[in-house]
Amino acid sequence: MCRAARRLCCANRWSLDIRRLPSLRYLRPLGALAVDGFPLHHGGSSTTHPGLVYLGLEFQRSFASSTLRAVSRDAAYVVGPLVAHASNAPAAVGL
Repeated sequence: MCRAARRLCCANRWSLDIRRLPSLRYLRPLGALAVDGFPLHHGGSSTTHPGLVYLGLEFQRSFASSTLRAVSRDAAYVVGPLVAHASNAPAAVGL
């Protein structure tokens, strides 16, 4: 196999690896995952637990969400609800 073909093969293998289902088994007891193992969310904000956000999920908000190119856009989208939740968190626990 020539060097260029080997590089392409490795690049394709890597791109397939990053599209696997993330290991979020630790969220299953909380009820934050669907039956298929994917997080229950809307645009990256959990629909089951306020303050829980996700980044880098495939098709989170767009086709490019699982790439580095789109992570800043998705982060900007979830940071507002996250900050709002964090600012109310002390009051919610009685502090």
